Amino acid sequence: MKLALDGVAPKDMFLPLLQVTEGISEEFTEALKGSYELAYSNLSDEEAIPKIGQGWYADETFALAYFCILRSPDNYKKSNSNRSKHNRRLGFRCQCCRWNSRSKAWN
Repeated sequence: MKLALDGVAPKDMFLPLLQVTEGISEEFTEALKGSYELAYSNLSDEEAIPKIGQGWYADETFALAYFCILRSPDNYKKSNSNRSKHNRRLGFRCQCCRWNSRSKAWN
């Protein structure tokens, strides 16, 4: 959050995020690296998002949110929509970025 508030572009957040979070767990570090790599891969959102996970664990939730903002850094609605479409296909909503577009509020 601090990086975003400081005006750091999502693509430039990777190394600072890696430095700060390294050591939390191997899974978290791998999820962060994976989300960055997938965001800059040739895979479509529909192909890439399932590779990150479903968002049931902190590392997956963080990685999904970071992936989505990397893919659409200037369009929050689109980045959130991409993740939401994936979740609806699976029949659930992950806990990250639960934005209600009707009420314009977080759920």
